[in-house]
Amino acid sequence: VPRLPWRSQTAWLLVAIFALMACAYYGLNAWLPDAYHEQGWTDGEAGALLAMMNLTAIPASFGVPWLSDRSGRRSPFLLGLSGFFITGSVVLVAAPDFAYLGALLAGVAQGGLFSLVMTLPLDFERTPKRVGALVAMMLGLGYTIGSTSPFFLGAIRDATGSFDAVLWVAVAFLVAQFFVMLALVRL
Repeated sequence: VPRLPWRSQTAWLLVAIFALMACAYYGLNAWLPDAYHEQGWTDGEAGALLAMMNLTAIPASFGVPWLSDRSGRRSPFLLGLSGFFITGSVVLVAAPDFAYLGALLAGVAQGGLFSLVMTLPLDFERTPKRVGALVAMMLGLGYTIGSTSPFFLGAIRDATGSFDAVLWVAVAFLVAQFFVMLALVRL
């Protein structure tokens, strides 16, 4: 059984990227409909917004990796999609009149980013056992950290009495992810 790469800077960057992406994704999925319902949207309208964000992720999860393979470089796609995810999330928080545009950007970005991040261990390791160890660390810690996000963000909602702070914290997760991604692509 291969050992987990505890001392690897690359492994910890991948854990951070995956955890921050999961925190933002789970946070948006858990609280976006409630945030828009609080702003006067019907349950159906708020649900449709979330559905749009998640449905647009599906084609992006196939198309973006294909495009990245054809170009031979992942870093422009990783950084660009990270920027789209931030932009889409900011639109969702700050410009509700353009919520569907924000959901479209966030959905495409999160679908494409998820697929690309899942391929990154293959770029950094050479043997199947080492790739497996890196994936185990990235997914195990990343999902564990990400799973706490809805509870953490719910506590912020309880403390502030509004979903604005919750959604801004999700944006902050994505901004942090961009900078961690920047550090990764510079390795």
